[in-house]
Amino acid sequence: LRNREPKETKYLGYFRGTIHNRGGKSYSKGIRIKMEDAVRGDAEVVFTEATGGCNKACYRDEMRKSTFCICPRGWSPWTLRAYQGMMAGCIPVIIADEIEFPFENYMEWRNLTVKIPESRAEETMEILRAMPREVIEQKRAAIDAAWRRGGWAGGNRGP
Repeated sequence: LRNREPKETKYLGYFRGTIHNRGGKSYSKGIRIKMEDAVRGDAEVVFTEATGGCNKACYRDEMRKSTFCICPRGWSPWTLRAYQGMMAGCIPVIIADEIEFPFENYMEWRNLTVKIPESRAEETMEILRAMPREVIEQKRAAIDAAWRRGGWAGGNRGP
């Protein structure tokens, strides 16, 4: 998923996954449903259910073209989406109050992500739009450095 080419940004925010679950509003504490309503009609945001029309290649491409990957809680606070976002160079936006980040002793998650309280989930896009460009670039650089330290860099360079 990592791409060393300059980042072509098409979307400000990106989420493609389960929104409406048979668990109703107990799934994600209703956060995903509220966010879907809050961003409806926003051309800079993809916030939609996963569909067969967007396969893995489509998912990776859309994620790569996004500044922020929105990671709202589901049944639990943690989601693999944060790692996927970092792999694609997309800044994870964590919306999960009780989250405990993995590898907290080794990774400065506050430098790699944006954390928004669940109570402010519907304000996510306004919060992200207000973020200074230099902060966005600092987070991207921190993600790139963390990924080189802990992820597979590709080629013959190893981890």
